[in-house]
Amino acid sequence: MIQKFFEYSVGKFEPIKSFYLNDKLNNIIFPDVDDRINQNIKKKLLEIANDYFNGLEIEVKLQDIILTGSLVNYNYSKYLILIYLLFDFSDVNDDKVLVKKFLDASNKIWNLNHDITIEGYEVEIYCQDVDESHRSSGQYSLVEDKWLVKPSKENFVPDEDLIKRKAEQIMSSIEDLENDLEETKAMN
Repeated sequence: MIQKFFEYSVGKFEPIKSFYLNDKLNNIIFPDVDDRINQNIKKKLLEIANDYFNGLEIEVKLQDIILTGSLVNYNYSKYLILIYLLFDFSDVNDDKVLVKKFLDASNKIWNLNHDITIEGYEVEIYCQDVDESHRSSGQYSLVEDKWLVKPSKENFVPDEDLIKRKAEQIMSSIEDLENDLEETKAMN
């Protein structure tokens, strides 16, 4: 995913486009005038989320499945659909830190082992505790089929040079880590 995000495309830094606002929400995901989700996509997302959740083999009540990220906002991009499964981590175990670590590892493994796309968008799943705040400006409940936080369109112009510099710093750090890993492997 990181590699895809930082690709250069035809001399234009592709992810920068996702910082600009569109006039409407993504019409593939939200084709209705009232900004309700495409019901076929909703059904597929619910199936994916339930498949993941059932694979966790934990006995807790799932409280909501939330679609979030840029696709539920005016700055949508071509990269990703994010699904958050919301439940009480303390129903799994009183040690919420342990539960979070288990779920983070499960999320990473599942996301790496499943190449799922819907309408060309890669789907990733995460778990969130009911007490954890989620600060996305767009959140759509797939269970309730309604907006929890409906995005508003605010005009701004992104600083493309700043975005490029930050991205290049991150790419450089990733390359350094990869080189360190290769050196460590070579020494062993």
